Amino acid sequence: RTAELLGFGSVVENSMDAVSTRDFLVESTAALATLAATLSGLAEDMVVYSGRGYAEISDDYASTSSIMPQKKNPDTLELVRATAGEATGALQGLLTTLTGLPRSYNIDLQEATPHAWTAVDAVPEALEVATGAVATAEWDERTLADEAAAGFSTATGVADRLATAGIPFRTAHEVVARAARSAANASGAASEAAERPDGDPDVAALEAAAEEVLGDSLTAYVDRETLAATLDPAESVAMRDSRGGPAPEAVAASVDRGRERLTEDRAAIAERRDAVETAEDALAAEVASHG
Repeated sequence: RTAELLGFGSVVENSMDAVSTRDFLVESTAALATLAATLSGLAEDMVVYSGRGYAEISDDYASTSSIMPQKKNPDTLELVRATAGEATGALQGLLTTLTGLPRSYNIDLQEATPHAWTAVDAVPEALEVATGAVATAEWDERTLADEAAAGFSTATGVADRLATAGIPFRTAHEVVARAARSAANASGAASEAAERPDGDPDVAALEAAAEEVLGDSLTAYVDRETLAATLDPAESVAMRDSRGGPAPEAVAASVDRGRERLTEDRAAIAERRDAVETAEDALAAEVASHG
């Protein structure tokens, strides 16, 4: 009856454990620390992207350098990044406080709750800042498109396409590696590749490498048009359309699933809050009935 009036879903069966356990604090603080670690990684990504000119952080989430007037600092994201240390420290402090306590109430437990509040206070604010910074950032699409092809980024996609065409992956790996090495050597010697002067291999380089490794024409496995498409970063991304892949359709589907889960989570939270409010009203009525 007490559990019902307090809005709890059940009771803790062991009375000594009921007064000593702080699992709910550990679980909540651990969840917040995990979220903080994720936000820290996201913040670092945005700091790096900003520094490389891929994205510009909104003025609402940035500040001017104290010494360089032209420099824009993503200060809020750096603070978000630091929140992981605060939340992780809170979790470690809580676990350390609880370690070694006997199975009953001890005054040490008064020092447990402040650790949880540290995480509760810090992480939601960091989440709000990180969300706002990402949502309002402006992305330089031209720079991103240029960088997408850097360092022969489509190499794995080319090897995968060759493997799909029937060439063992280890052999396909060797073909692509040899083509990349040949193109890099040619670029280093100041030779101009016919189609890709950036030092990345083109279709001709792949065909030459295949002749050396396979002793056969690459077009016996894959046509030139398919190879050219696989070398193109946009086309290469579009080919990765399995669940969780980077193809636009796959990403859109993943976003839709995430929104569905978010809707379900919000409904579950609303249901839980309604239950607590109902219990609070019932408790007030019960107290009033004894007045």
